[in-house]
Amino acid sequence: MILSMEIINLMKKVVLSYQDLAVSLIVYFCFALTLYGLKTLVLLGLKKIIDRSKTTRDDALWNKKVPHKLLNYVFLLALIGFLPVFFPVIKELEMVFRLINSVYIVLHISMILIVMDWLNMALQQKQSLKKFPINNFLQSVKLVLMGIAALLVIATLLNQSVIALISGIGALAALLSFIFKDLLLSLVASIQIAIFDLIRVDDWIEMPSHNADGDVLDISLTTIRVQNWDKTIVAIPTNAILTTPFKNWRGMSSSGARRMKKHILLDVTSIALCNRNTLEALRANKAIDQSALEAAIKHLESSKIPYTNTALLRFYMEDFLKRHQKTKESYTMMLRFLETGPQGLPLEMYCFFNETEWVEYEHFQSEMIEYLIALLSFFGLKPFQLPTGEQLKALGPNAL
Repeated sequence: MILSMEIINLMKKVVLSYQDLAVSLIVYFCFALTLYGLKTLVLLGLKKIIDRSKTTRDDALWNKKVPHKLLNYVFLLALIGFLPVFFPVIKELEMVFRLINSVYIVLHISMILIVMDWLNMALQQKQSLKKFPINNFLQSVKLVLMGIAALLVIATLLNQSVIALISGIGALAALLSFIFKDLLLSLVASIQIAIFDLIRVDDWIEMPSHNADGDVLDISLTTIRVQNWDKTIVAIPTNAILTTPFKNWRGMSSSGARRMKKHILLDVTSIALCNRNTLEALRANKAIDQSALEAAIKHLESSKIPYTNTALLRFYMEDFLKRHQKTKESYTMMLRFLETGPQGLPLEMYCFFNETEWVEYEHFQSEMIEYLIALLSFFGLKPFQLPTGEQLKALGPNAL
């Protein structure tokens, strides 16, 4: 109804003849073509400059079409800004004038969003800032700006103040908060993730409830993308980081050390006190590290009580690990017994490898376990192992 009245007023107030109106339209069309031609020439010039440039930042901006968006903004701004010049009657039509102002608001907000995209791209290229969830902050700011823009446009079209508009939609705000509950929770979670530095891009995290076990690829306002070790990608709601238990392995990566915690089972019947013959045999064995052996013997003999072959093996391996170039000597390092069970006595090796790379770590701990098992016979010990089918068959039908 309002728009119809505006059109009627327009017909009453038009003083230009049809010929003058046609001329204005033609001139305006030529003006638009000129602006479009200038925009095309500027883009061609920028493309040549970017091609000659040695830096890669301008290439990234071009691929993201940032120059195109900026020039489109200027192009549309000029077209709308010169409408009253070519058609002066527009100034007298309140509804049309408010519509133009609303378009101005949308254009300005769009320009700010383009600049923020460029800023995000520039900051992500800095290695010192790459780990931080900058994208989260910028997406939050974008959301706020779009909300402000929506309020300004509605207030402009209705010719109302923003404060009066906000006070009039109190009930609607409650409904909107219910509809966008997950989005608001994600927004709060994004802020807390950034403040408390809970998670970063490239962090290795484990979240069994979401089948996530791998590196973080991206942290956005609503989702966190994780690439598992089997190369599958899992999307986790951002607010789940605050409500669901997860493990972040960043501490391990930043420390430069990775824990090894493996055990083997000993046959308790092979445990015995060490005697002179045992020590002489070990000293004569070229496969034994004599420095580690003498250190273990010295430590045990200082207690003035008899010691067993398992005690000698434990202190021997501890000294051997401390001397090993691939272990962190300053970190906890020991061999200890776990709870005895029907499968024998578990002997656990606990130490830290001085690299975090997965393959190297697996090789190291495999070598240490293999070495420990190979040492057992030299110390008069036997590993515990349930009999295999062939062993049971050799015992005969009355074995059990």
